Amino acid sequence: MRAKKWLTFATIICTIASIVLMIAFQCNDIKIGYDISLALFGSAFLGFIMSLIEYFSERKSSMEKFWIEARKVLVQFRNAKPIVMNEPEELILNSFAEEINNREIEKYGEEVANSLGLKKESKAKNEYIAWMESHEVMNFTENSDISRILDEIYEQRLEERRTYFLSIIDNYIDLSSISLSDLDSAYGSLDFMFGNKKIRRIAYEEVFNKVREIRNSIYSEVYHFNLWKEGKGNFVICAMKAMEISKALFESKISESGALKQECIYQKAFDEIEESLEDFRIKIYWPQKKEQITRLSVLHKIINVEKEE
Repeated sequence: MRAKKWLTFATIICTIASIVLMIAFQCNDIKIGYDISLALFGSAFLGFIMSLIEYFSERKSSMEKFWIEARKVLVQFRNAKPIVMNEPEELILNSFAEEINNREIEKYGEEVANSLGLKKESKAKNEYIAWMESHEVMNFTENSDISRILDEIYEQRLEERRTYFLSIIDNYIDLSSISLSDLDSAYGSLDFMFGNKKIRRIAYEEVFNKVREIRNSIYSEVYHFNLWKEGKGNFVICAMKAMEISKALFESKISESGALKQECIYQKAFDEIEESLEDFRIKIYWPQKKEQITRLSVLHKIINVEKEE
């Protein structure tokens, strides 16, 4: 695109210069100079028309390529999974940490652990169970062993959360490997005759740089994920890092409709890029009207349903 741009500038300069020469030779009655400048004007003007047509064709092609490559990357990022849990984050993280600590103590053996002043703890477990009892409906009979049942529920819940975080971590590792080379190349080819700085700045700030920052922010945390997978890292730290990524990419909104109260999760970061791409698309096909981008929730859950007696 840059070559077409400067070719257009060169031909228009030659056209203007030939007109100036024509006027000068005409005023000084230099016929041969006038004839040469007239021929130069004809060829330069024809070249200008052809280069201008080629420029607008190349302009459209380059902008379409950037839009398509940005859409491809965005589609891949749309596969990102949010972290959504019913219980408070602190409870689950403390439970993970406590369980890991207790397992380490078990490896030492009771005698060695006692000599080192180490002992198993159940503070986080008790707090989690207390939260379940106060926030979840549970039915027990008179013959139920409540303590045993709650312990089993706790162990099952913790295993489910661990598996859940593992799937999220694997998902974010995949996202960190998304290639931006084609998008980078497409952005580099953008070069306009008019409004170059403005259009390139918008494409950079609203699309290219946002995509790159998202990819880089995920990539910077993958170090902790891979370290843990190699058996050298800390699972609790990985869970915290995954939560940070999720909060950066997704937005939670609470909505109420009558007695129904629900939480909806939106891909905020990607929706914003989608809207910017629509603005960019209008610059390619300027007679068209902007299409309204509808933000759809990727996940929603019922929080509370109030029943009127």
